[in-house]
Amino acid sequence: MWSVAAVALVCGVWFAYWFIRDGVPMWVLAMVLVFDVLFAMLVAGALMASKEEKLAERLGASADTIRAVGRVVELSRISTKETGTMHKTRLGLRVAVGAHDAGAREADLEVWVEDALLPQFATGQTVHLLIDPADPSLVAVDRSRTPVQVQ
Repeated sequence: MWSVAAVALVCGVWFAYWFIRDGVPMWVLAMVLVFDVLFAMLVAGALMASKEEKLAERLGASADTIRAVGRVVELSRISTKETGTMHKTRLGLRVAVGAHDAGAREADLEVWVEDALLPQFATGQTVHLLIDPADPSLVAVDRSRTPVQVQ
């Protein structure tokens, strides 16, 4: 993210130098700098980890984390994202956690999954989960046992 800020800063300084040198009105320079900052914020936002990824990283590093197995009960495609190397789909999953009978509780989560791995998240598939012991409503996919990205 710092690299995005550095590029935005370099571009802003470069525009300011040339615009001031060529006598371009200051309001034009201000508009260009606003668009420069806006573009940097959009790029940085696209590169940041999702809330579920941050939760999975935090829970994966904790020794107290509850590791469970769930079954995908419901699946919805929310959006897609394409980069130079992969195509990902953001899935809304409803997962039955624990026993597969009437005693199972359900958890909802959103996770980005590379398209090549989408069949592993189809309805009825088993997914490994990480659950926060302090707040059992916080659930994330255990990426070490159920990958979401082709390595």
